[in-house]
Amino acid sequence: MGWLVLRSATPGYLLPRIVKKLTAFVEVTSNGENFVTEVDTMSNICGAFCLPEYRGKNIYQNLLNFTIAKLEGEGYKILGVDFKSFNPTVYSFWLKYFIAYTNSVVRRIDECALHD
Repeated sequence: MGWLVLRSATPGYLLPRIVKKLTAFVEVTSNGENFVTEVDTMSNICGAFCLPEYRGKNIYQNLLNFTIAKLEGEGYKILGVDFKSFNPTVYSFWLKYFIAYTNSVVRRIDECALHD
């Protein structure tokens, strides 16, 4: 397994490759979804995915460890993650590795529901 690191200014992506196939990714940004994350020494995971056939095989845990080591090397001391808590798979995964520090609910009104 190799790691492919794509980093522009912001956001950055860290991706593992297995047999030339992209299996998972993590998107890292400087700011999260609320003001609590606006700390110079904090980075945030705002996007993450692993192909279903590779889940439960420690690929994402290894990607997370690689991400943490890379960010520590860049001087970051805190790593947050923004995730949709209504998704039970995502909720149980992230709470194995992180402590919830804020919860929020956003309700989006579909533009099609608005009429002139």
